[in-house]
Amino acid sequence: MDQEKKYPQAIPIIPSQAIWGVLLIALAFRLWGVTNPLLDFHSWRQTLTATIAYNYYAHGMSFLDPTPSQLNQLGAFEFPLYTYIIAIFYKILGFHEIIGRLVSIAFSMSSIWFLYLLVKRYYNETAGIIACAFFAVLPLSVYYTRVFMPESAMLFFSIAMIYMFTRWLDTRKWKHFVWALLLSTLAFLVKLPTLYLGGPLLFLAWNKFRGKIFYQFPLYVFVVLILIPPGLWYSHVSDLHHKSSGESNLWLSLITNWDVLSTVRYWKLIFWTRLVEKMFAFTAFPFLVLGMFHARENKEQLVFHIWFASVCVYFVIAAKLNFIHEYYQVPIIPVGCVFIGVYLSNYYKHKLSTNWQSDKIAWLVVLMLAFVPIHSIYKLNKR
Repeated sequence: MDQEKKYPQAIPIIPSQAIWGVLLIALAFRLWGVTNPLLDFHSWRQTLTATIAYNYYAHGMSFLDPTPSQLNQLGAFEFPLYTYIIAIFYKILGFHEIIGRLVSIAFSMSSIWFLYLLVKRYYNETAGIIACAFFAVLPLSVYYTRVFMPESAMLFFSIAMIYMFTRWLDTRKWKHFVWALLLSTLAFLVKLPTLYLGGPLLFLAWNKFRGKIFYQFPLYVFVVLILIPPGLWYSHVSDLHHKSSGESNLWLSLITNWDVLSTVRYWKLIFWTRLVEKMFAFTAFPFLVLGMFHARENKEQLVFHIWFASVCVYFVIAAKLNFIHEYYQVPIIPVGCVFIGVYLSNYYKHKLSTNWQSDKIAWLVVLMLAFVPIHSIYKLNKR
């Protein structure tokens, strides 16, 4: 008897329709609470960001000349692309704080699309859809891409830069080079710690050119041009910080106080409470771990392992700030979702040809997956 008639199969995923469904679900999750005042979790950081946007709107749109009230917190020194975009919308539509949240959501929707393209390029459409589905509903993925903070913009530029750099290596077309250059520069400008993404970029370049990497003139141009703007900007704001406070070690403060690394509390908080519980909703985390062992069919796919490891190194280098602020760990969510998508995609394809309805393990997987949005709703409701 034909295998298709012998067993009732899982419903095949139709990528062209499924990705739009994922985007709609992601939008629905993020619109929940979009009209809330900026008094939810991390309200201090949201109000700081909102103040910067308002200052641009109310006191002039001089991008390089922030007002003194913007210099009270470290976050005020970040490249203000996100807040400046919001200020522009304030000028057009009037002052409404919801605009900040909507800009975050717009970046988030774009992040999901580029994550889909990235995973599709390295694996397949099904893995991309599943990865995006988790990114769409995981609790801290939802929360920090709908709040009045630049994390959503940072995630977008991070994912898009890796995709466009990959496209340039594939095609060697200048249009892809320019896009990769622009997105990488903006990623490093919006959040300076995203320099850790140099790890996956370097790996991709080495995997492509091997020993000839040192003879690739475009790579030298790329490195120089993506580092000059962040260098100029952060030198500029360091001078502003020195003039306003008299302190000169602004960036050194980001990587000091490593004593916290010797405490059990640090490792438990970062890797259990935040990653396992809050970011990957308990039951998604095992699929992440399994995916790390199933996500290498060829050498170039190691880019996701390098990406994951680079973020973990950042957790250690900026240990104190990661210990204090949970949103500093948000960059690990998209690459974690990639591993989840790869494993579940392979598992799904395997179950297409088996009697999965009588498989207890398959039902356990279904229950674990069903728990994720329930846990997410519960966590989001408490914020």
